[in-house]
Amino acid sequence: MSSAKTVVCSYCHTRGHNRQTCPQLRADIGRIEEQHGKEHPLVKEYATNRASISKSASKRAKMPRSCTYCHTLGHNRRTCVVLGHDKEIARMKNAAFRERYLDNIKELGLGIGAMVRMTRRHMNPRLSNKPELEAAGSLWMVLQHEWDTLNHINGGERSVLCQQISNVGRRTYLTVPPNLHAPTMRVNGWEVISPSHDFGMPDGWLSGDTGLRALFENRDKDSRTI
Repeated sequence: MSSAKTVVCSYCHTRGHNRQTCPQLRADIGRIEEQHGKEHPLVKEYATNRASISKSASKRAKMPRSCTYCHTLGHNRRTCVVLGHDKEIARMKNAAFRERYLDNIKELGLGIGAMVRMTRRHMNPRLSNKPELEAAGSLWMVLQHEWDTLNHINGGERSVLCQQISNVGRRTYLTVPPNLHAPTMRVNGWEVISPSHDFGMPDGWLSGDTGLRALFENRDKDSRTI
């Protein structure tokens, strides 16, 4: 819901505008002016308020704009050249990362429907001090890759959603960085036992345009990471 629709006028109690722009108040003041003239206290008060609002708006319009991204005067965030440049750098880095990520999961056969065996240690790090349980594993199936959020900053963290075969209500994520090759139960806590090459990658994903919003949203040039 837009903010305009949530505003309630304190004069007519109608949603969508405030007292300053209320058409009912303007009409009522007009009738009072017709009957009692411009010197009526309510008419004078209304005219003074309108003049003050107009003066304030004019003053704000003349103030130099300051960009919320680069903090330079004369433009805003939407037209910021620095932001556009930084976004392009991030897109290029993201595109390069995604190409490496895709090549790797193809090599691993980690597509939708792939079967993965995981150790209990991988599911619960607290079991790492119980060697007799480390070799025990359970079967999981790859459900999807988190294509929309995968970027060069998170590096494949929690990128592959899996579902346990023996308990369909239980799901977990695998972290698959591009440099992870031939994962094993002993070293990584999981392994691919039945590969799949059906990845379901969205069109245009390799361009690197998506997955970057969180890097820039509510951030400036000093707090963003590209």
